[in-house]
Amino acid sequence: MSSLQSTRTVSQFDLSGRALEQCDPSKDPDCKDDESETVSNYFYQEPLPQSANAFFHLNGHDGVLNANTLIPFDGFSVFGKVEYENYRQSRTRYQRASDIDTFTTQFGALWNLSDESLIGITGTYSTGSGVSPGPKNVSIETTVPGAIFNANFEDLCGVPSDGAVDTDEFRGSILYQRRWMGSAFISAEVGVSKSRTHYSNSLCNVDVTLLGNSIPFAKMKMAGIISGTPTVYGVSADLRAGYDWEYSGALFGPRLSFDALWNGIDSYSETEERGTKWVPTGAGLRYDDQNISSIQTRIGFAISTPLVLAQKTVVPFAQLDYVHEFANDQRTVSATFVEDNRPDPFGFSFKTNPPDRNFLELRGGVVAEIFEGGVAFVDGRATLANELIDDVGVTAGVRVAF
Repeated sequence: MSSLQSTRTVSQFDLSGRALEQCDPSKDPDCKDDESETVSNYFYQEPLPQSANAFFHLNGHDGVLNANTLIPFDGFSVFGKVEYENYRQSRTRYQRASDIDTFTTQFGALWNLSDESLIGITGTYSTGSGVSPGPKNVSIETTVPGAIFNANFEDLCGVPSDGAVDTDEFRGSILYQRRWMGSAFISAEVGVSKSRTHYSNSLCNVDVTLLGNSIPFAKMKMAGIISGTPTVYGVSADLRAGYDWEYSGALFGPRLSFDALWNGIDSYSETEERGTKWVPTGAGLRYDDQNISSIQTRIGFAISTPLVLAQKTVVPFAQLDYVHEFANDQRTVSATFVEDNRPDPFGFSFKTNPPDRNFLELRGGVVAEIFEGGVAFVDGRATLANELIDDVGVTAGVRVAF
């Protein structure tokens, strides 16, 4: 008999390797991991939304501030914007792949304190949904060479092969922007947020035995859909500065930003729903509180060219930033089993992805006067040279001054 319940070949639930952590493959290249190829799409914790998981986000909140820099206004104004973002995370030894689409709406108001400075408030709501692709087929080697058990994952286990994730986030912030010497600017923003993620993943445990010492078949099966709904509270602070020189009608200059974030994740417990064929696994987890801190700097260069078309100002722009992450390390997450109700339950830990600390972000778009007091802006953004994450987004908004 080949028992596969305790390996990640089928259940992806290797307790011995996770609990002991005799060496860390992320730090020691000679450290070997005995986990085999994953065939279940369940893993210990679904990646949280990008805003919570690694403070990895595109600078979409710069849209209206960039518009204010390129086309200033007097008095009081209101603005609104919509944003689409696609976030894709590669599969690693620590976490599986994910593909999440997020839609964001934001409204706010701005007041001029003087000819050089303004303050503002914003309110933002984001909602997203996505999948964590899982294997479609199962291949399990037995103790007899050449005797391999093959099956379709969903047909064998009676649970979906892909995981699902849905996110909702509310955020509010206050901001300040000031210009001086006509060509320099600085802006600051402080925000708070609350987000909730609901994820579901499939877990399938199978024992494979040999019929007549040569034909493999599945003897015992357990399968379920395990779900969790963590709540994340966040506090952020962003500081941005820049300077522009003019040459032949074009504006160009350096950009610098400092972004800090703290996220707190309350402890929570997973629940399990049985599949269509077998008894549940009882492998839902209870997670301890988690804290995530991130500090990022951005050093970039921007260029814009103000144009006058039909007596309206139109400003196309582009910007390239080098981003470095200082604080968000690979984390160790602690958990116990929900069904382990002993006074001293068995606890274990596992690691999240180590971040890619250095990457680039490319931005480009246009800010244009559309009527007297009205300005529209469109901003497209994409990450470059990040080993773990591909992230693209586009923002469109309108600012109206009174």
